[in-house]
Amino acid sequence: MIDPAALNAAQPSLSGIAALTPGVLRRVFAVARFRKAEAMIGSGSAEAAVAIAFRGLAWDPDSARGWTALAAAHDALGRLPKAIEALKRATERAGPSEGEPFHQLGMAQRKSGDFEAAIRAFQTAIERDPNHEAARKAAEALAPVSARLARRREMEARRMRENRRDAG
Repeated sequence: MIDPAALNAAQPSLSGIAALTPGVLRRVFAVARFRKAEAMIGSGSAEAAVAIAFRGLAWDPDSARGWTALAAAHDALGRLPKAIEALKRATERAGPSEGEPFHQLGMAQRKSGDFEAAIRAFQTAIERDPNHEAARKAAEALAPVSARLARRREMEARRMRENRRDAG
């Protein structure tokens, strides 16, 4: 038989559990999966981390953290295009002050050689989170590349204008 005094003592915690809505429970289960996936990546089990991140996303497909965890697992496996796609989904779901998904996207784009997209992602990360030092440092590191790309675009535009002028 249940002790009434013990039941009364447990009542506050039981009422808290009862207040959990299905949506909240789904997010709790999803976050547990995302944490496990993140830990597995760190321990060298990236393939299993992909599967676990997908399970978490089945619980909460709108989680920026979930898409970021999936991207990290794909990146660890050398699947950079899949990582970038997952990070784009993460940025679409990020809150207005979340800069980390954009920082991670910029890092992946830099790794793929898409420096212009990386710079845009880092700038967005800084706009959303002005204290995001890693994004700021990454953007500063790409500043010389950005300047070279701007000069190259300017030269190509000048060449195209000259070609049109010569043809016309």
